[in-house]
Amino acid sequence: MTPSPAATEAATTAAAIDPTLLVLLPIIGVFATILGGFLGAWIQGRREHRKWKREKRYEAYVRLVATLIQLRELRREEADRKLDPDNPRFANLEARLDKFSDIKGDLQAPYTVLGPRAIGDAFALVNSLPPDSPESIAAWDALVGAMRKELDVDD
Repeated sequence: MTPSPAATEAATTAAAIDPTLLVLLPIIGVFATILGGFLGAWIQGRREHRKWKREKRYEAYVRLVATLIQLRELRREEADRKLDPDNPRFANLEARLDKFSDIKGDLQAPYTVLGPRAIGDAFALVNSLPPDSPESIAAWDALVGAMRKELDVDD
């Protein structure tokens, strides 16, 4: 029985592959696998870092907002005290305001390190304005909007 012409041609083609290429193909496959592993690890590392930074920003922003809400309330009390200075409700107001002055640096540190600068600028503006002024309300909205944008939170 004679082999078919197609089988003879396939045998000839297989024999025509250079033996050096047959040795290099597995080596190239190993390098591609290693390169793929390093690339996958690098991508995973970047993804984990973004996740870590987002979580840290969230924690810092929530703490900042909670503290600013309390500070705004104290500033309202301070304004009310001017109208009724003898009211005992305002007896320890100075001590409570001093407490917020002491923690201001602790509040600023996380977003100074983690960014972005827009959050720090918005915080400084909110902190400098009277609590119920239209400018303060607009600055508050800008601050919260910048935080939501950085955290990629939809409205």
